[in-house]
Amino acid sequence: MNEIKAHPIKQIGGGLVGLLVLLAALIAGNVIIKNLHLRADLTDEKRFSLSDGTINTIKKLEDNVEMQFYFSKSNPKVPMQLKTFAEKTEDFLREYARNSNGKIKLTVIDPKPDTDAEDQAAQNGLQGLPLDMYGAPLYMGLVLTSGKYSATIPIIDPQKERFLEYEVSRMIYQITHPQKPVIGVLSSLPVLGSEPSRFAMPGQPQPPQQKPWFVFSDLKKDFDLRDIDPLSAEEGIPDEIKTLVVVHPKDFSDKAYYAIDQFVMRGGHLIAFVDPSAYSDNTAAPNPYGMPPSASSDMAKLFAAWGIKYDPARIIVDRETGMQVREGNRAVLNHAILNYNAKNVNKEDAASANLTSLRAIFAGALVDNSDESVTIVPLLTTSANSGTSPAATARFGSEAMQRDYRAAGAPQNLAVKLTGKFKTAFPDGRPKTEEEDKDKAKDDKVAAKDTTLKEGESTIVVIADVDMLADITNVEDVRTPFGNIRQQVSNNGTLLANLVDQLAGDRDLISIRSRAEVDRSFTKVEELRKKAQLKFEDKMTELNKQLQDAEQRINELQQQKDASQRNFISDEQRSEIKKFHARKREISHEIRQVQKDLRKDIDKLGTKIKLANIALMPLLVIAMGIVVAVRKHKR
Repeated sequence: MNEIKAHPIKQIGGGLVGLLVLLAALIAGNVIIKNLHLRADLTDEKRFSLSDGTINTIKKLEDNVEMQFYFSKSNPKVPMQLKTFAEKTEDFLREYARNSNGKIKLTVIDPKPDTDAEDQAAQNGLQGLPLDMYGAPLYMGLVLTSGKYSATIPIIDPQKERFLEYEVSRMIYQITHPQKPVIGVLSSLPVLGSEPSRFAMPGQPQPPQQKPWFVFSDLKKDFDLRDIDPLSAEEGIPDEIKTLVVVHPKDFSDKAYYAIDQFVMRGGHLIAFVDPSAYSDNTAAPNPYGMPPSASSDMAKLFAAWGIKYDPARIIVDRETGMQVREGNRAVLNHAILNYNAKNVNKEDAASANLTSLRAIFAGALVDNSDESVTIVPLLTTSANSGTSPAATARFGSEAMQRDYRAAGAPQNLAVKLTGKFKTAFPDGRPKTEEEDKDKAKDDKVAAKDTTLKEGESTIVVIADVDMLADITNVEDVRTPFGNIRQQVSNNGTLLANLVDQLAGDRDLISIRSRAEVDRSFTKVEELRKKAQLKFEDKMTELNKQLQDAEQRINELQQQKDASQRNFISDEQRSEIKKFHARKREISHEIRQVQKDLRKDIDKLGTKIKLANIALMPLLVIAMGIVVAVRKHKR
């Protein structure tokens, strides 16, 4: 039977029709799928989905919120990466509107030059960035309005993308809850900044104004922070303050401690930061005897009453962590500069559950010494391979701390939360002044008026490190196309904000804020570095021990000689010195070998990662192709 072949033109026409039908089907499918708004967030941290905290915040909205997203979409000079980022941002903001049941309305505005939209953007506080000398500026900002209240992000910086959800959700909460909770801040340090002194010393320049610490300037966006001077605190903590943050209570008077005690007894919530050796304390005067100034703080009388044991004379040294610092002409891992991750935080407490990076400098250890009326929960703990060293050695380098190191044998608490019924640390009443002690009649009058509260229920958080709040552990300055920004390098500020939110604010913001920072460090490389550093330190300890033994042996030989021979080196002494230098060369060689092995291990790890990235996927595709081909052949 002869096969009937179609005319070539008909064959070509049929093929074109088929291609057109396929193209039309693809276009129709794309339109249908786009209108269905099907989305799948495949990132580990669900970066492109709203968190539960944001969903809860949206669901509780009683007032309508209008979002205006300004972006210069029509400007031809906007870089493609910024256009892509703007599209992603718009899609993310639409998630707020989709989940709000009509409470949130999103409007996307292109502020073209010389239009009402551009004037409106400027009036709302948005900043136009010039892309060149004569061209139209770039706008990419957000304005939120609810009733008569509004909030603005003048520039949405791609460098801060991971903080975008928190910023937007916080703005929604702020404009729908305009009344900020009042938070008291009591400190011996200028954590809220300071005005320049009106009276400068003759011939000396006027001291500059000090800026607030970053964590407190950030906290000020959500709370009404009231600065309480240690002297004014002696008269009592104001009634409108329900949560008090105490930072570095160094040299506080008994009256100030009494005010804190009574604040807790009346049900006020307390967050206290103490420190055995505050690196950020530059306020102390030099010691006339040449000793370094004291930078230690304690609340001994209060801690004893609340059930906390704390030694302000010792700092934590953790051999599982640390930070590379320069000491002399070499870089060493200082184990008293702590760098903790998600393994060290309490996963059951909302304030710490999602934190992944916490830094501390010369921190102290807190021990549970409470009775059944108080429950103590650790928030931040060290590794099991940690101990303590005298605080006095903190500023003399890592070797000095290692010499006086005392192993703890178990994880230590750096931060704890206490809840329950607390007893006053002043059972005899308000502390008396010297004048009151001298004047018996006045003393009896004061005693008659004493209204000391003897116990009260409260929540107290104690953190044994002040430097966790300082800028040195929180932020670093980064230059971007949008100007210099202060980029967060740890979750320290997040921990403080979470605690304040937990005790005085909105708990839904905690989960949003905590997810803003994700630890992306090369944990395997860090693990290799730490192992190598520990070997290095062991070798250095051995070398120092042998140096001490050699010196002791040489001194013993020196004492055995006659007085007339003591100015000369004996053969035995020469032999001891020669042995020591020989062993020193061996140990130096072993140290260099440790460093070489570290580099080899890191290079091997890098090679494995490259092979996995470059070769693994093509090999998987080839394997799948072979499997499909074999199955087709069998059919």
